[in-house]
Amino acid sequence: MKAVIQYLLLYFLTSSVLAQIPEKDIEVEIEEAEINIPFEKVYLHTDKSHYFPNDTIWLKGYARTVPSDFDAPNFHSDALYVSLRKSGEDKILKKALVRMENGSGTANLLISDLESGDYILSAYTDLMRIWSEDYIFTKPLVVQDPGNLAMKQKNPEQILVSLHPESGLLIPGIKNKAVALVKDENGSPLDTFKGYLMNNKSDTICPLQMDQKGMCMVEFEPTAGETFFILGSGPDGNWKKHELPDFFQKGVLIQTDWSSHPEKLLISLFKSEEIRDQKFQMVAMSAGQAVYEAIFDMNEARQSMALDKDKFLPGVFNISILDESGQVLGERNVFLHPQALAKVTFENNTLQPSPRQKVSIDLEVLDEFDAGLEADLSISVIDLKQSGTIPSSNLSSHFLLHSYLDGGSTAFLPVLDQSDEKLAQKLDMLLMAFPLRNSLANTLALQSASDEALMLPTGFQKTLQILGEGGKPITEPKTLEVLVYPQNGVPEAVDVSTDAKGIFTLKGLYFQNTASLVIQEVIENKKGKKEKMPVKPGYIRVLDEQLPPTFAQSQFESTKETQNPYLNDVMRYRMLVEANAKEILLDTVEIENNRQRIDIPDKANLYGVNADITMEIPDRGYDHMNVFLYMRGRVPGMIMLGDPNDFGNPPRVFFRMGVHNYSFGGGIQNAQGALFLLNGVVIDKALIAAIPMGQVHRLDILNNVASANAYGARGASGVINVITKLGYARFNPPEPEEAFQLQGFHQANNFREISEGVPVKDPFKNNLKSTIYWNPYLETDEEGRGELNFTLSDASSDFLVIVEGMSKTGEPIFGSFKVSSQE
Repeated sequence: MKAVIQYLLLYFLTSSVLAQIPEKDIEVEIEEAEINIPFEKVYLHTDKSHYFPNDTIWLKGYARTVPSDFDAPNFHSDALYVSLRKSGEDKILKKALVRMENGSGTANLLISDLESGDYILSAYTDLMRIWSEDYIFTKPLVVQDPGNLAMKQKNPEQILVSLHPESGLLIPGIKNKAVALVKDENGSPLDTFKGYLMNNKSDTICPLQMDQKGMCMVEFEPTAGETFFILGSGPDGNWKKHELPDFFQKGVLIQTDWSSHPEKLLISLFKSEEIRDQKFQMVAMSAGQAVYEAIFDMNEARQSMALDKDKFLPGVFNISILDESGQVLGERNVFLHPQALAKVTFENNTLQPSPRQKVSIDLEVLDEFDAGLEADLSISVIDLKQSGTIPSSNLSSHFLLHSYLDGGSTAFLPVLDQSDEKLAQKLDMLLMAFPLRNSLANTLALQSASDEALMLPTGFQKTLQILGEGGKPITEPKTLEVLVYPQNGVPEAVDVSTDAKGIFTLKGLYFQNTASLVIQEVIENKKGKKEKMPVKPGYIRVLDEQLPPTFAQSQFESTKETQNPYLNDVMRYRMLVEANAKEILLDTVEIENNRQRIDIPDKANLYGVNADITMEIPDRGYDHMNVFLYMRGRVPGMIMLGDPNDFGNPPRVFFRMGVHNYSFGGGIQNAQGALFLLNGVVIDKALIAAIPMGQVHRLDILNNVASANAYGARGASGVINVITKLGYARFNPPEPEEAFQLQGFHQANNFREISEGVPVKDPFKNNLKSTIYWNPYLETDEEGRGELNFTLSDASSDFLVIVEGMSKTGEPIFGSFKVSSQE
């Protein structure tokens, strides 16, 4: 992060690079920039939002990392941590570790033992938690009986009222804009609130008339020394005074006007009286990159600018003003081009479909210019008479808007409705009321943004704890030797140290299903020799990540339709399904899509005899060297960063094929380098550095993408296998009672589609599934065209087709279409 701050300061010292602004009104010129701090966002597409007891949640996770100059589908974390909790509680009820490949991954969660109620589905990556512990994706789900959903009506226990001026401050003597926001204790908007903005003299500044989403825009001209409060009443009719903070702060007010000019965003800057500086910098960030840069003089209290709207991608961008020391004095968030979103068109080739008939739909994914988009999509088709819908964001609104904003914004504007004439005004109010997670100020203040923290994590990590006698926590650190033996994957040995409570973290794990974990405590006896004592599986436990409790912003219940014959048939069908365990005992199937399995036939040697480079080590002459010293200058195309004599911090090794992988803006300086193995077992390179060459038989080197592919993402920068003269190490899986079983990447089950045929009337044989189709692997061609085929259930009902996904260039996609069946 020091590099980022130095970079910003450099712009003040190199005025010849940037345009000076000597006049009061001037159009800013674009400049290139290198502020590339990775910001990852994820989304879960679920087959529906209303589930029944003993149901299955089918989901597909999507990940995208900005800045946008990265290859969007390929730059993402390997692991997506998914969990299900009851609304307002922190206990994890269901979880899945989803392996992400090409920006997506699938899973399914069985909810056979959950009671009716409101739930929160959460997802996060290790890279997301670097920004904030509460930066997680959340999606509300409801578990209720089939039928329509009704929102529970209740009076809020607490009303939270706030005022949000532009840039977070007020400037006296000019007209200021601010957004008033009203919500209940769960963050749900309160549109029934009415009140007044008043000053410390009890003068009414303006009335507050909330829109249907609990927001309203006000304009007023404050005077120096004024303080303000809001007097208002909620659903209970009681009037209450709501205190507001002091908004007269040191800073720069950034006022924006996006509607007056069709091609320009007009900006007016006002500095507070406390600011004596006359030279400032403006940075405009879009999709994680600085697209406008300017250093300008501001001798007067006001400065005006104009930015070209076409230079910005559709979505959120941030304008920041900095002084000469690099301190951020003011920020303003703006959403541009809300109408320029990707869209999905549908053409139903099946006219007047009937139950159990196959439906064929041609779909087309288009950008804002109606050009086709090649895309990776997931499709669900649900029965609307069984499963209700609850308001939440879709993939497009989340990736373009809500993923950037601090929690709670979804309730105020769930989706980007392009038919809404006031969409731009609503977006402007939302961006004034909710701060940006990855604003320039937050980026500069990120405490954990070291070079190591900014590297893209590979694989997944697990935090474990070893316990003492009787299952009690230990009180002093331990040194452990850990052997991870996956059911499908390569063995891995690692030495770790615990903290005083016996807690340690295994990072970079990469296996599917389960792995046997053998842990031995390394102790030193009275003679100074090291001994190893096995840790019994019963004294090992996995610690789940602590997530902040999240409340469903609205509570729902199913409507009681006792006279509805169709719902009575559905309830009878579901009881039969539960009795026969049709949706509980799912068959494990071989998935043709290779993203579903990590199939490794030979655990000792994944590449067989096909190493790209094999180096036989002579018996004599090299005992004084270690592996790094020996390889230096002998391996073609190899780059070594660091000191090969430094055993504590060995150099990183790269090959030409992998130097670009897993770095953010800093080239190979931030990359992790090649993966090291000792006799086929993944091992820390520090242990490799301590092995004298006299003990090494040969080096097997994989230096191209094809050969290193067997090791997944961890081998993306190459693989070096050090084979010793002691023989090729082979590990036999330990017996279950001798090892702790560690869960790895989730393997999704196959969705059972309905077969085409004649409608079945027999209530004991018909099919009345609520989700009749789930396909997480539909792709469109280069012209954006794809074909969707599914069979309807035995019901005469209305069905909703939901399409979500990402284009190959990283554009979020959402679309929906209704199909009705009648006998």
